[in-house]
This record gives sequence, structure tokens and C-alpha cells, in this order.
Amino acid sequence: MLVWPAVGVWGAAALGGLTMAAIFLRHNGMAQSERTAIGPLRVFPHVGLAVVGFALWLTYAITDNDATAWGATAAIGATFLIAGTFLLTRDQHRRADLARIRDPEALRVPAAPGAASMNGGAPVIAAERFIPIWLASAHGLLGAATLILVLLERAGVGGS
Repeated sequence: MLVWPAVGVWGAAALGGLTMAAIFLRHNGMAQSERTAIGPLRVFPHVGLAVVGFALWLTYAITDNDATAWGATAAIGATFLIAGTFLLTRDQHRRADLARIRDPEALRVPAAPGAASMNGGAPVIAAERFIPIWLASAHGLLGAATLILVLLERAGVGGS
């Protein structure tokens, strides 16, 4: 039965995700534009879907209700798709930074429209750049493992 292992792996992924969310908020991620950084318009749906999915999976683990299991499966699938956009964005920005490495403005991230300027006009580093790569990688691997465990359980692998 893969229900409870999925709960454990999902919980470990959640701890990493909450740590990254705290770093994002601490480094002014709320003021970031989606064009130049990973902004709140993707972070919050990712976190929200993961939390809802985890709650549904826990409910399924306790009640054995198929509808909640499928809801959790849909939620983690959507969460994983949003995470893919994080990878693409981070890679695009890394490549742009490498191409402009000699330009001191390379790390400037403009604030979202209507947001106050941060650091008195000094260059602002995107919040996601403060997240250690090992933490983001571990979170992603745990998320992928959770998705695989959930899909395997839904496919009936591991018995009931």
C-alpha cells in the first residue's frame, strides 16, 4: 500500500517548499514581476495546490474515499506542471545573466508595476536566487517521487 509512503514523501516535500516560500517572502518576492523573476502569480497557486492536494491525500488515507484520492492526484499534477515553469524561468534567467555577466545591471529585477522601489534604487536580486540549489533540487525530487507514488497507488500497484 503506497498511501502512507506518499504522505511521508509529500510531507518532506512540503517542509522544503515552506522553507523556500519563507526565503521568497523574506527577499521581497511579492514585489517581483513575472517577466523578470518567479513572481507570486505562480508561487501562490503552486503552494495552494500542493496544500490542497496534501489535505485531500491525507483525507483519502484516513477515509479511503476514491474521490478525494483523485482530487489529490489532480492537485499534485497541476502543482508539478507549475513547478516546470519555475525551472524554465530560472534557466532562462541564468542564461541571460551569464550572457551579461560583465554588466552590473544584469541582476537588476524591476519591481512589479505600482510597487515601491526596493533598496533605494540599488540593484535587486530576484528572490529565487537566494534559494539554495540543493533545497530546490531536493524539493523537486521529493515532489516527483510523490507524484510517482500517488500515480502508482491510483493504478493499483502495491495492493490495497
